[in-house]
Amino acid sequence: MQETLSEPPPITLTERHKLIVEWNRTQAEYPREACFHQLFEAQAERSPEAIAVDSGGLRLTYRELDARANRLAHGLRGFGVGPDVLVGVCVEPTVEMLVSLLGILKAGGAYVPLDAAYPQERLHFMIEDAAMPVIVTQRKLIAGLPPSAARLVCIDESPNDEMVSTRSGPVTGVSADHLAYVIYTSGSTGRPKGVMIPHRGLVNYLTWAVAAYDLAGGAGAPVHSSISFDLTITGLFAPLLVGRCVFILSAERGLETLAHSLRQKKKFSLLKITPAHLELLSRQLSPAEAEDCARAFIVGGEALPGESIRFWQENSPDTVVVNEYGPTETVVGCCVYSVERGERFSGAIPIGRPIANTQLYVLDAEMQPVPVGAKGELFIGGDGLARGYLNRPEITARSFVSNPFVAEDPNASAKLYRTGDLVRYLPDGNLEFLGRIDHQVKIRGYRIEPGEVESVLASHPEVQGAVVLACDDRFGEKQLAAYVAGPEGCGVAVAALREFLQQRLPDYMIPAVFVRLSKFPLTANGKVDRTALPPPDLEPAPDQGQHVAPGTEIEIKLVGIWQEVLQLKRVGSGDNFFDIGGHSLLAVRLLSQINHAFGTQLDVLTFYQNPTIRELAGNLQTEQPEKPRVKLITVREGNGGRPIFFLNTGLELFSLASQLEGEEPFIVSDVPWAPEILESSVRLDLAKLPTLEELAAPHTALILESGRGKSCFLAGYSYGGPLALEIAHQLWRRGMVVDAVFLFDSDIKISGWRKFKYWMARQLDRVRRHGLNRQLQSAQERLRQGKRRRMSLAQARSNAPFAVHLASGDVPWEVFDRIWLHALRRYTPRPVAARGFLFRAKQPTYGEKRDYDGCLGWSRLFDGGLEVIEVPGDHWTMWKEPNAAALGQMVQRSLVTLRRTGGNLLFRATLALVGLSQFSEDSFVNFVQTC
Repeated sequence: MQETLSEPPPITLTERHKLIVEWNRTQAEYPREACFHQLFEAQAERSPEAIAVDSGGLRLTYRELDARANRLAHGLRGFGVGPDVLVGVCVEPTVEMLVSLLGILKAGGAYVPLDAAYPQERLHFMIEDAAMPVIVTQRKLIAGLPPSAARLVCIDESPNDEMVSTRSGPVTGVSADHLAYVIYTSGSTGRPKGVMIPHRGLVNYLTWAVAAYDLAGGAGAPVHSSISFDLTITGLFAPLLVGRCVFILSAERGLETLAHSLRQKKKFSLLKITPAHLELLSRQLSPAEAEDCARAFIVGGEALPGESIRFWQENSPDTVVVNEYGPTETVVGCCVYSVERGERFSGAIPIGRPIANTQLYVLDAEMQPVPVGAKGELFIGGDGLARGYLNRPEITARSFVSNPFVAEDPNASAKLYRTGDLVRYLPDGNLEFLGRIDHQVKIRGYRIEPGEVESVLASHPEVQGAVVLACDDRFGEKQLAAYVAGPEGCGVAVAALREFLQQRLPDYMIPAVFVRLSKFPLTANGKVDRTALPPPDLEPAPDQGQHVAPGTEIEIKLVGIWQEVLQLKRVGSGDNFFDIGGHSLLAVRLLSQINHAFGTQLDVLTFYQNPTIRELAGNLQTEQPEKPRVKLITVREGNGGRPIFFLNTGLELFSLASQLEGEEPFIVSDVPWAPEILESSVRLDLAKLPTLEELAAPHTALILESGRGKSCFLAGYSYGGPLALEIAHQLWRRGMVVDAVFLFDSDIKISGWRKFKYWMARQLDRVRRHGLNRQLQSAQERLRQGKRRRMSLAQARSNAPFAVHLASGDVPWEVFDRIWLHALRRYTPRPVAARGFLFRAKQPTYGEKRDYDGCLGWSRLFDGGLEVIEVPGDHWTMWKEPNAAALGQMVQRSLVTLRRTGGNLLFRATLALVGLSQFSEDSFVNFVQTC
């Protein structure tokens, strides 16, 4: 990090202006008169069949997303939505959320995020302040919205895709000067204030970000944070301008869902994240999992310490880390610093230089530029400037001031936003953030005005006054401390004060520590002397009579873990984690230690539902972590057709299921790996590994118990093909007809020794590079992290929720290969009385030649006939766009053929001919071969 600068030499005013022109502004061409939704529509025309959004398995193409948004837009126009009309949006993070935002913009309106987790009192204020005529929401969230005059439009009650016929959005007359969104931030006057952002500022930022962050070079971006914060805009909107996918992650399990998504190695274009979450993410991923999970990390929301990126610099050196600075009033980010490869910082990373069409000024109290190295307040101008604060003309006038440098810079904006941030120039022209000139704070990425918390506290009938400060917690991280004064030291209980605030403020604004005083120390002029306030006790004592000692062995063990994580000397079994200094980031650390100590895999959602030691202990007593959950998961109910059973051998089959249409139910046969199988594989105990018949048996039992009729289809990818073949045999022997088996680039002949040698070569190469001990330790560590982790896929195309444990996705590939190859080497394939459809990848994988019989070994194994269909891509890329769309169409055609022919014609004709009512597979195959 750069050293502290000595007193700079004086420079003339003219020289200062030259610095402004050279360092503090950039100009670039962009579609100044376009709105964001218009740019999205242009991209939808260029890539209509590309996947635009993916949320838990439910995916929409650009054509489908555009059509759904158009339908909503026409409906909103009928309710009076048009330019500068504010529309509330209260929708869970799903595909419907993106449809809602685009639909509002296409209708000409501006969206206002309403977080369902906010207290009703705060939501009521926002709805009334914005005078929303319409709120787009979901049926299940209506109960959480306060009563209002706004019309409620339920996005989840709109017709299915096939009923959408609207091809274009309505004509609205909206322009780049009209509002795109209004986001409410904390207000120093005691009320939140709405920041009004026009389309021009949004488009300027997004077009700059698309080029600067090379959005087109990756798979898209995950979205894991609330739309109530403009941090989300980068990942939510920028990919849609270059034909990439937006991956909307479930909010239920917080950072766990993001960590799981990064483990999938999608090679995201970028990940937008706060420093606190980035550091915590490094604790959840192993070095192998962290490598190349994203092309770039765009970090914003608060100061970025150099230590926070050290893990990623060491384990994912090709991932670019960018420190992006920007208040909500200047559209997400207006100033960036890209960390060079190998560059190290011992302190905070600079905030850098301005983005396109942005001017930055470092000024003194007289609004004059300061020299290099001198401290000054940052003022921001340019195309990204907000229109001001909604219904707050006085605050707008104070914060958005006239630009005194317009004469020197004709490209400068007429107004400047006064940030309240203290910065200084470094010798290389980059800006360094130094702090605030007021009491505003950033805590875990959230912008908080202590004055708003003070105002709410002071409204309590037993509180005569309140002061809220930011202080360091036991870990050196920022937290809020509330000082309350009242009769006899404000006798109201801390729990009552916290509950009072929770009914009026978001959780992130609730102070972690409360200090009760009889009166405040005052300065000579009668103001509260904040410097004389006593330091807060970081050991929060429970209210009198509330402490309950742990009573069971599990509670005693949990108390020890809580004391270590929270760094507290005393914790009771009835204490609420969040009432004694805990927060969402500490919760992840706590769960990690609990799962390690108890051998469980509790998730964040379970912990939030059981936030006390007593409740958590009860949950641990009932949990049976070593018993795999075996189940069938219905992805789509269908309409009476023969079910397709997808075997849980790859995420690809789930994505395919969401593309197909028709009467067939799509069902996942979910059989997790048993822990003893996994451990045997890691220890190379081949004698204890299962045969293919043993691996197939649980699936067979599930299908038979499902009661789904007497005939079905099976589907398997890669190693799942032989599994499907064996399940077909077992089902036939139990009296169930398998009409067809779908095989996706699957070999039945592993070419025995050839493929085993290839696998061993990979192992030996890793041993040569890393050493055997490190390889086995890495596999064991990944196994411990992944063997019981659950993957949530929110909805199928039919909007039916389902959850999946994806065995092969959770198990290290070294372990997975070992189990399957050992089972296949011992398996003798036999013909099955069914039709086969082999979807064979056109391009070779790893350069290997699979030329045996042209059918990958399947030619003599289907007595109902085998159809080989060549699909674009290789073994892996056949599932990725644009190949995935072609694959889906080919599978759809095969299903149409099966519906028309009735499936296994040979079997059905033979039964009718000989009048059989009872049958066995072996007798049927013998009969066919004899004929």
